[in-house]
Order: sequence, then C-alpha cells, then structure tokens
Amino acid sequence: MNESGKKDTCRAWDRSPASLNITSWHRNVKIVPMIKGPTVTTYEDKRKLFLREINISYENLHHSSRRKDWMQHTDETDHKEIPEYISNIARKDNTYTLADFIQHLNDDQQNVIVVGDSGFGKTTLAIQLLLNWQRSLKFSAAFPIVIYLSLRQMKGDLYKTIMEQLLPKDTILKGESDVEDILREEKTYLIILDGFDSYPKKTDLESEVHLILAKRQMRNAIVVLLTRPTCLTKTIQGKLIWFKLNLFTTEQVELYRKQVLEDDHTRTYLRNILNYNKTLAEMCRVPLIISNVASFFREKRKPDITTGKGRGVTGFAIVLLEVLRYRASQPRGSDCNVTGVGHVFDFEAIKDTLGEHALSSLTANTPEDENVKIQPSSIQKSLCDLGILTKIDTFKGRDAETNESKVSERYTFAHDMFRYIFGAHFLAEKCTLDRFDELVKHVDIGNCHLMLTLTCKFTVEQAHIWTILRLLLEQDDAYPHPNRDCVAHCLYEATEASVGSLTSEIKPGLEQLCKREQGLDIHMKDPEDLTHAKVLLLNTCAKLEIPIKALALKSVVADVSDESIHLVNGDECIFPPNVEMLYLFDADQKLDETKVMLLAQKTSARLIECYSSLVPSSWPSYLSILLDENRQVVWIGREGHDVSTCTMLSYPSKTFRKWQNLSHALVLHSLRKTKSYTDLPDTEKESLEKNVMETMNGKTFEEFLSSSTSIPESNGLLSRRKELLELLSDGLNERQLVKHAITYEEEKTHNDKLQKIVRELMPAFKYRKTTDGSESREIPDNQTDTPDPTEKERDRMLRYTRELLQIHSDLQENY
Repeated sequence: MNESGKKDTCRAWDRSPASLNITSWHRNVKIVPMIKGPTVTTYEDKRKLFLREINISYENLHHSSRRKDWMQHTDETDHKEIPEYISNIARKDNTYTLADFIQHLNDDQQNVIVVGDSGFGKTTLAIQLLLNWQRSLKFSAAFPIVIYLSLRQMKGDLYKTIMEQLLPKDTILKGESDVEDILREEKTYLIILDGFDSYPKKTDLESEVHLILAKRQMRNAIVVLLTRPTCLTKTIQGKLIWFKLNLFTTEQVELYRKQVLEDDHTRTYLRNILNYNKTLAEMCRVPLIISNVASFFREKRKPDITTGKGRGVTGFAIVLLEVLRYRASQPRGSDCNVTGVGHVFDFEAIKDTLGEHALSSLTANTPEDENVKIQPSSIQKSLCDLGILTKIDTFKGRDAETNESKVSERYTFAHDMFRYIFGAHFLAEKCTLDRFDELVKHVDIGNCHLMLTLTCKFTVEQAHIWTILRLLLEQDDAYPHPNRDCVAHCLYEATEASVGSLTSEIKPGLEQLCKREQGLDIHMKDPEDLTHAKVLLLNTCAKLEIPIKALALKSVVADVSDESIHLVNGDECIFPPNVEMLYLFDADQKLDETKVMLLAQKTSARLIECYSSLVPSSWPSYLSILLDENRQVVWIGREGHDVSTCTMLSYPSKTFRKWQNLSHALVLHSLRKTKSYTDLPDTEKESLEKNVMETMNGKTFEEFLSSSTSIPESNGLLSRRKELLELLSDGLNERQLVKHAITYEEEKTHNDKLQKIVRELMPAFKYRKTTDGSESREIPDNQTDTPDPTEKERDRMLRYTRELLQIHSDLQENY
C-alpha cells in the first residue's frame, strides 16, 4: 500500500486502453526496483510478499500508462497540473462518479460488467480502481486483495496468469499453488478482468473465466469484467450488475479542455474549431479522441483539422499521422510548446515496421509474447515518447551467443487505434496483392472495422477495395457494430471512380446484404460521416435496383418530395424501387400521413410501419392505392424517442376510409357479438356501423360509451377494452425489451412475459391457428382452453411488430 499519503496523480484520460498488453509490469525495474527477500514458509509471510509484489506491479502499470507527451514537460512531483478523473460511468439512467462506483462494489459485493467501446476508458477505470485500492483504507478493507489481469494475454489457467502478469520471474513464492492457497483463505477479494472481447476462450462456456462468473470456481471472488460491446455477453451465466461507459458530455469535453490546455488563447482556439467542425466535436466525446486532440493543440504548429480533411474518423487518423510525423522531427526541449522526442528520427521509415508488427498482432499468426522491435533502441524509446508504444517489461538475461549478461526490454502498442492506423498504412501502400489477400483473410473482421475503412481511404488499388468488401459481405452482421456499417464506410472512403468501376463485382454481395432481415437503416444517432456513408450505400443499391428486405429510417427524414427523400443533415436519398418492409421513426413530428404514404408508394413497400407521436387523420390518395394493392399499413403511436413505449395503434379502414385505432375495432367487434346487432337486417347493420364510426370520431372510448345510445348492450365493453388494450400495449413493450436485451437472463425473462401475453390475447380475440397452421377460425364461446401458440407463430410474434399485430389483423380486414 502507498504509505506516503500522496494525492492520486493519475491523469484523467491517459493512454491506457484495454489493449495495453502488459504482461508483467512489475519487471520494469527502472521504475520500482524489485526487493528480494528470504524464503517464506508461513501463510502470513506468503500473503505479505504477494501483496507487496502486486502493489509494485500496479505502480508500474500506472507509470507505463501515463502519457509521455504530457509528462515530458511536467515535473512528476507536481500534482496540480495533472487533471482529475472525469467519470463517464452509467447504470441505466444514472451517472456514477468513481466514488459511487467503488461504494457500489463495497456494498453490493456482486459481479459487475462494465461495457464500453474502444477508447472509452475501460483500462483507465481499472487503473483508477487499483490506485484507489492502494490509497483508500475503506476500499482495501472491503477487498484486502485486488487482482488485475489482461484477458487478451491469458494463456493458461487463472493462477498461472497471475504468476505471469503480476509477479516477477524471480519471485520466491513457490508457484501457482502458493497463489491458490493465498486466495482460497481470503474471505473475499476483487478480480478485475480486462478485455473479455479479446479473451481467446470467450465462446467456451466451460472456460475458467465463464466458470468464475457463474460462481462455479473461486466463489469468494467478486469480479469486475471490462469489455467492448459484444453479443457474447449474452452467453455469460450468473448474475451480473451492468454498467456502461458513456461518451463524454459536452460539459465534460469542456472541462477536459480547460484542464489540459494551459493558456486561454489555445483553449478558445480549440473551442472555435469544435464549434465549426461538428463531426470532430462529436468524435471528441470519445475520451481517447479528446485526449489526442487536446495534445495536438499543445503544439506550436497547430494541425489542420478545420477543413474536410479533418472530418470523420479517417480524417482524424490522417491528422494524427501528420502530428506524429512533426513531433518525431522535433527534439525534446527544443521548444517548450512542442512535445518532441528524445531521439529525432525519420517517421516515414518507421511506419512500415510498425505496420508489420500491427498486422502480426491482428491476425491468426499472433505470437504468444508480442514484442514490437524497432532498431535502434533509442527510436523505440522515442516512440514511447510519442505515445505509440508502451513498455511491457524490463528484465535481465544472457546473450545466446556470447553468454554475456544483458538487459532486455519489450514493447507493445499503447492502443489498438495505432495498430489499425499503421496496419492500414502497410496494407494499402506496402503489400503485394497476394500478400494483401492473405493478411486480410486472417484478420478478425469484427474487431478491425477501422483498419479496413482506413485501408480503403489510403489505397489506390481497386483490388484492395474489392477484397475488403467481399470479405465484409460474406459475413453476418454482429452486435454492436454491424458489417453493413463498415461496408458503407469503405464505399464512402473509396474514390468515386473506384466504386463506379466495382459496380458489377459488388452487386451480388450487396444483393445478399439487402436480403438479410436487418436490411439497411439510417439512425439519428449515427455520426455524421456514417450517415453520409449509409446514404451512399442506399443510393448505390437504389441505382442498381437491388431489392431491400427492410429499410428503417429512424428520425432522420426531414421531408419527402416527388423526387427524393430529404434528410435532416442535408443529404438526399434516391427512392429505392423495391422495399419489402419500410419502418419510419418520426420522433420530431416532421412527417404527416401524406408524406409517409408518398414514401411508401415510391418504395413499393409491402409493409409500412410508422412510429410517431402524431395521430393520422387525413386520407391521402396514395393510401387508397396502397390498400387496393393489399399492402399492410400500421401507425404506431410513440412518446418521443422511447422505442419501448407504444401508446396507440392505428390502421386505415377500406370500408370506412378512415384511420382506425384498436378502440374503434373493438367497438365494432363487440357490437357484432351482441344479439341486437345480429337480429338487424344487413342494410341496417351497415348504417349502424357507419353511425358508430362517425360517433367515435374524435372521441375516446370512454367518452363514446358515456354519450352514445346507439350501441345496444354496451355494458362491460369499457372494462374489456381496457383489458385488451393493456395486454396488447404490454406485449409490444415486451417485444421491444426482448429485442434490446443485453443479458441472456434479461432476454429470457421478457420472452416468458411476452409468451404469457400472447396466450392471453389469442382467446380474448377469439382467434387461434388450427393444428396444422393453415386457416384461422373462431373459438366457440363455451370453449375456454387455448393451447400454446406454435413455435413458428411464437417466433414471428417475438421478432416483428407486424407479427404481433397479426392478432387483430382480421379486424383490420373486416372493418
């Protein structure tokens, strides 16, 4: 433990991401010398030695993660200049400070998972936890031992990994058995597992990490699991408390800017840049990005990120390379405003070597002990000054030829972002076509979207673009970053001439992409560059007349004209000529039913679902055409941007040429079941129904029942209507919750609830499938038992709103 009582000096967003492949930080003897002691035999001696050695590891981890360009001009003992930790931890709708998060760990004593994208600060959070454990008596009392492990480097069992990552090679502990004995005797201890998404055995439910999370091993351990978003988290068994690392808010970006930049002029200059370049401002909400951008502006020569070149992720990568090149040419201390290096070198000459190392670590041929070797060693240390590399360890050994004693050092990339940038440079500019195909084939596509996008930006070879697009189109989409988004990015970054010449090659792949159930979508939360890319992808498919299974436009449509779809960001989309299902989300009330029906007609959609807080009332001419062609139209009321709250269902009635909601249908449905109605002649029945619909127009169901005398036997309709509407609303909400579930347990819970609602709704509407699934039929009034829906029927209802609405589709056809 730190007995000096010094204030925590960890910088807010140091370059310390989940890809910090540090396997033995304690070996950096230059930072904290190892202390050898006599042989230990008692349990207490072993425990004290174990705690001392892991504390040394954590001090070295903290030091190795510090931004060298910051520390270069800052006295390490001057704690005032180092920014405080800015927390972006959240659970549901609540934001947690670091102290709140630690208090939660202390009080709840339950396994926790923290999900955050690359660069959101997962490892920074882990280091903060380690520092607080070293300095807080309350935290250390709750967890006397804290273990931090990188799952990416986990090669053996957990105890072996602890020996490799946290203890020195010359430790006097006898081995894994001593570590196991120490942890077995602890009443409780904390294990921080970093990088579940990179864990080699993440898909193996019988692997040690899965068993620990399920409390089948090391039952005294409380686990904090850090991971990028991945669908594999649904496979984790056992109870987990979910936290998320969010983007910085605008206020947090402003706070970070004030903390890092020294003078008012530079702070104002950066603020003006962010106000002008909205894409860069959005990117700067990522902690890793703002830390790099802020460091750009500490330079004497400011980077050019005001123009199009600096927009988007690829533009940022290009600017970053320019800044690094400039820094590499400036010696340390030559100018107080330049974060130069200890040894000036030719940055361009080193990029190739860095690219080879990056690709080696990203392919299936990754060596077990990664070591980025750059000669001479002075350049390697300068790359650490630039923040590109970080030192893994320093240890003594002997030369294989001379048998002389020598000191060896190992280095790795400080963040995956540098792997992607230098890997893309090497792929685009240094690879032959054969080697390009071989390297890209072995890359983990799902985790390397940025590298593939940058490669399409850097390359001048159409064959490179075609190879990348083919690989992306051959694979299924994966949560949370679907391959179709990367396809859009790659098309967008490639030159217009390249895309045009590849039309015939990519058309079959795009056809397969558009056939998928997910279809294409443009979301209001998409970054600006991704929106541009998706528009290009949609327009490309429209020009090629490729049928699209589903198209979802989520609060991005500003207007619809006879020529095109106008988006809120100024882009225009060509009408795709053949869309099977069209989903429109209009939270900002920009689209009325006339524009929606025009869009539906232009796209030839067979199913149109509009989610909006507007209530349809007019009857556009396009609507009659749609209904004559037997297309299904559903208008689903929503409250704002909440996808899980459906307030009302409406659909057009061909009989009455009016928009009806479920209240109208239930009134007529109930009316037709009354004896008084059945005794009327057909002409009077039609007149009565029209009278009811006119009376219902503009009134709530309750108001109609209290004022109408034209419906006989109306007693009981109100309670029945409420019951059915509540069931259907609950069913829609449960369907949304199933779709957005994160954990397996959460998905199963909402699935079960939805099944129960479906079973209640089917007899309520006197509807069910026959045993062979062919025709629907009425259930006799005296029959109350209703079997469970078939597997096929259940799947349809669970996956799509249109299938859940099938419960009352008979009403729509008849009314």
